[in-house]
Amino acid sequence: MISSNDKAINILLNEISKTTKSKILIVEGNSDSRVLKRFIKQNVRILTPRSAYNNKGVVLTTVERVHILKTENPIFRKKKVVGIIDADFQRLERNFNEIERERQNLNLFYTDYHDLDISIFETKEVINEFLSENFENYNNTSKLDSILMNICIIYGYYLYALKEKISLTIYNKYKNMIISFVIDDKANLSINEKKFMEYLEKEEKSDLKELKGFIEKTKVFIKKEKDRKDNTQFDKNLANGHNFAKLLRMFSKQHYEENQLRYVSIFNENWNFEQSIREYYTLEYFQRTKLYEKIRDFLE
Repeated sequence: MISSNDKAINILLNEISKTTKSKILIVEGNSDSRVLKRFIKQNVRILTPRSAYNNKGVVLTTVERVHILKTENPIFRKKKVVGIIDADFQRLERNFNEIERERQNLNLFYTDYHDLDISIFETKEVINEFLSENFENYNNTSKLDSILMNICIIYGYYLYALKEKISLTIYNKYKNMIISFVIDDKANLSINEKKFMEYLEKEEKSDLKELKGFIEKTKVFIKKEKDRKDNTQFDKNLANGHNFAKLLRMFSKQHYEENQLRYVSIFNENWNFEQSIREYYTLEYFQRTKLYEKIRDFLE
């Protein structure tokens, strides 16, 4: 029986062979596709996998297959295909530069940080403009964005350690549970490590002592790597953009309710809060990224 990933790969290859456009970008998700379509006006087709279990793996394999097909099939020989995937935690690995060079030779590009959304949300102008326009009495000296980014980074430490110890299915469950483990004591926003560990022990029957030791070792490893690379942007490879948006929505809504401010539509359950923020990300900001430079060179 053919897997959902294989089906998605075959669909992409079929679309690449049939499109009249010679330049194709394949991205992991629809949100990434919407962002890039706003900035890329050239004659380029942007594709995303359909109904796949692992979109990142589908993009990677499709680009590899195209590379092989170029030597066998004249239709693919005429196509210039690039895949764009989230770096996730890969930039934390010691051999990442070597991996990135090899995959770039196959026209596979990584996001600058953990994911494209982190590039968007770490752009302070984006968050300030979004909050200023949508929130009454917003004060951009509150540093809410920095506080929330730091929470995402701390949670990233735990997730990075967990991914080595648990299955992808369980990892994906915890990846989106950040709000369940946030402490808000009005003075200090942070992750409740004790609650997180107890939940793991209960739900996964995990060895709590072993997990805590593994997470501490991970923190030490990351600190050493950060010091070795002397990279001030290193932490943003730990933060997840979807988690940042969830936290921003939660604390923004809380601010409105506590101060009895006028309720706004962005808090409606059916409103795409993340997409609302992305609308403030302009071409000018995107041009600051390494990913933009790679795409620009591809399009020339």
